[in-house]
Amino acid sequence: MQGLSDSRRQHMGRGSVAVVVIAAMLLTTLLGLSLLLTKRVSSPLRPLVHATNSVYTYGQGYVMAGSDGAVYSFGDASFYGSVYTFGHGSAQSWWGYPIVGLADAVNFPYNGYWLVSLNGVVCNFGVDTYAGGSWGYPGNGCWSTLTGVTDIVGIAPTKDDMGYWLIGADGGVFAFGDAAFLGSVYTFGHGSAQSWWGYPIVGVASSPIGSGNSGYWLVSSNGVVCNFGVDTYAGGSWGYPGNGCWTTISGVTNVVGMGPTQDGQGYRLAGKDGGMFAFGDAGFYGSVPPVTLPVPIVSTADSLDGNGYWMTGTDGGVVAYGDGYFAGGMATTTLSGPIVGITATP
Repeated sequence: MQGLSDSRRQHMGRGSVAVVVIAAMLLTTLLGLSLLLTKRVSSPLRPLVHATNSVYTYGQGYVMAGSDGAVYSFGDASFYGSVYTFGHGSAQSWWGYPIVGLADAVNFPYNGYWLVSLNGVVCNFGVDTYAGGSWGYPGNGCWSTLTGVTDIVGIAPTKDDMGYWLIGADGGVFAFGDAAFLGSVYTFGHGSAQSWWGYPIVGVASSPIGSGNSGYWLVSSNGVVCNFGVDTYAGGSWGYPGNGCWTTISGVTNVVGMGPTQDGQGYRLAGKDGGMFAFGDAGFYGSVPPVTLPVPIVSTADSLDGNGYWMTGTDGGVVAYGDGYFAGGMATTTLSGPIVGITATP
């Protein structure tokens, strides 16, 4: 430590105070980070019951879904039902395949959400939109949409909530309702995602802007982003003008999902290890420190204004960044199925 000569000893008391203040600030920061990473909730809940915590700002809530079809809501997010609502048990016991993703209604007054299973069963809750299938219940229900497909990884709604896209791990795209089919990985003549660049598609996001239901992005586990019907490609090194599939990240093979910005001019990719990659006009507000997580991150969701985001792990633990409000999680509760997705209130 320099600066302790006789000529400066008179300032030592002031310097000592500064050191104490800096140490206190550092300790406070570390304690805050520790509390964030423990991902505590106020009380344990049974697997079939959703969780709610009060919050004072609209648009600061989120919903999580488990592979069994259980649904957990936090903050200002409402609970409209789960697969268990219909009395047939879990998704696996009802139709034999797990839930793999969920999407939130983006247009008021359609306040609700959809769940989708590995074989394309779509369950709608709080929204009247069921855009394709062969069986289910009026209003809320679970409906078969596809035959012979068992690799669905996600669902994304259209801007008016009157349709949706289902995405397969191979890059196949299935459009229902007023969702337009604008292309898939197969469009480019190289076969599936796995046969083209060797990694599966893991997520989908629909465009928040443009006329009609203007397009969607797909993302693979190694960060290849495919854009269809939208001109936004915010990072990469190869592909096609307009529609195309493009590499965005080098040396990463653990991407689990993506979220676009409000103006559709950027997006963020989340990694299984809690890493976050921002492209275009998407802001970077933080990521999980380089520590070994007890469980992998599986999903991400943006806050209402896009200036923050949440990530969740398979245990239901939630980490919040930017103006994303931490409203609770499920990390201290024994779940009947791992968490597979998170979506924010509109």
